Amino acid sequence: MASTSGDHRDGRLGALGERNFRLFLTGYVTSLVGSAMVPVALTFAVLDQGDGTAAVGYVLGAETVPLVALLLLGGVVADRVPRRVSMIGADLIRFASEALLAVLLLTGSAPLWIVMVLAAVLGAGQAFFNPAMTGLMPELVSAGHLQPANALRSVASSTGQVLGPGLAGIIVAAGGPGWAIAIDAATYAISAACLLRLDIPPRPPAMPSSMVAQLAGGWHEFRSRTWLWAIVTQFATFNAFCFAPFMVLGAVTARERLGGAGPWGAILAALGVGSILGGLLSVR
Repeated sequence: MASTSGDHRDGRLGALGERNFRLFLTGYVTSLVGSAMVPVALTFAVLDQGDGTAAVGYVLGAETVPLVALLLLGGVVADRVPRRVSMIGADLIRFASEALLAVLLLTGSAPLWIVMVLAAVLGAGQAFFNPAMTGLMPELVSAGHLQPANALRSVASSTGQVLGPGLAGIIVAAGGPGWAIAIDAATYAISAACLLRLDIPPRPPAMPSSMVAQLAGGWHEFRSRTWLWAIVTQFATFNAFCFAPFMVLGAVTARERLGGAGPWGAILAALGVGSILGGLLSVR
């Protein structure tokens, strides 16, 4: 019985024995924690400057719109250039935008429009990072470890959603939003450094085609699968009418009635607990 149990554990966690996956996961978890700090830090940066509730929505929307609008293009780019290059480029762009925003916040010179522009750069970087990351996974682990590796990546994502907001709440309450944004910038630099150390053989050249043709093909594949566009529509509707108001009004309520960034970070951290449990089940 002990041997069988050990085989099961190896099947679920054996991906951690592969160097490339360990390096990737280290950088990914680090950057995820930083990314999960952003909503708390940005929200309280805007509120602390006296820009009001509507401004919070503008800033969070400025990050989300480029992410949604450029995601399909990000997938096409990930198929045309080495995926690791696309991910490193996205990390470096996000590092630069967050570092600049941190400097502006710490010096007290961050007009709302600049915050919105830098938030948009952050969202655009994520739009190019995520598709490349998904495509890179089969190149990081052997075929037998792919499903457990994806499940561990899911657990890592949920863990970041728990740790990031909680840390952001503590940092914002203790030192201000600028320091939380500065730490987020550093996490992207760490992620890029881990990606640079990956040892990945070159991919065979893709079939030549125009970017427009690839975009059209990607859109056709998306809309031809009812289960896929139905799920995307459901989440888009939920995010627009439920989650977006929650993120804006919840932060304002926490600031006015619950004590500020610390409680709001704890509330957002609680959102990730169920995702962690689901991810751990999927490892099995």
